[in-house]
Amino acid sequence: MKIKHYVKTVDKQLKDVNPKEKRKILSHLRKKLKSFMEKKQKKALVEKLGNPVDYGKALNTQYKLMKTTDNIRLAITPTNGKRNLLKEMKFIISADMIMPVPTHTLWVLGGISLGLIAFFVYLLYIWNMWIQFWILTPAFVANGAALFSRRIKFLQPLAIPIDNGRKMFDGKRMIGNSKTVRGFVFGIFAAILTAVVVFYASEYFKIQIFSSLIDSALIGLVVGFGALLGDTVKSFFKRRIGFTEGKNLLFFDQLDFLIGAILISLPFEQFSIPFIAIIITATFLLHVLTNVIAFYMRFKKVPW
Repeated sequence: MKIKHYVKTVDKQLKDVNPKEKRKILSHLRKKLKSFMEKKQKKALVEKLGNPVDYGKALNTQYKLMKTTDNIRLAITPTNGKRNLLKEMKFIISADMIMPVPTHTLWVLGGISLGLIAFFVYLLYIWNMWIQFWILTPAFVANGAALFSRRIKFLQPLAIPIDNGRKMFDGKRMIGNSKTVRGFVFGIFAAILTAVVVFYASEYFKIQIFSSLIDSALIGLVVGFGALLGDTVKSFFKRRIGFTEGKNLLFFDQLDFLIGAILISLPFEQFSIPFIAIIITATFLLHVLTNVIAFYMRFKKVPW
């Protein structure tokens, strides 16, 4: 594919960018592509930079989020999946428009996050709700571990979608590719391990949270399963109402795992209304902030 065709394809995807800003993006992209290709004449453009349709859609999404070209990241991740930093730097199209880490923004967001954590920790402390919080700790770990499992090579054989590619009567996927057996297995394992660690820590500090080691492992299993189940059920309903994978469903995408963990824990733990209000509010706010931070630092493709 020639540069002009690549740029033209990208242009078609910039549906939400105003004409003036679009010209600025495409002009800059065209100039940088020419410079890039002078050094890589033997390599195909699409092979090196990725599909122009996907690239154009990514730029369009970033523009909708940022409302300006000033913070749009004109960078392409290597399509071969390898994370070699030195090689990856060669895929940066625009050095002056890329946004690796906007320091001032990260400092502000990080400060707000730490302030919220301190505030909610204080509330849990003065209202003596620590035990209820520690019981739900495996849910938070399970939710994060499921995502982290993608980086563990020996779990690759378990990277099978839970729905195994099946579609429902509406012709849409039952759940999607993002929910895998690998994520479920590793998430539950991490939840059990977390509960066991909490048990030994509570024994050391003379605080009774779980009655026994077996009890802690069982609760970790149940809470972790509830968290992952809540996330999966949410994905099922997102597919039914037409939300594609990766599209944000505010509130539910931030709290699905927590709601699932709380509901499945009710038979053995009666959470107080004030605790539920605090933990849901804290989780929602911190989930939004940390995901935005991860997006700015290029750990996530979208800020949710």
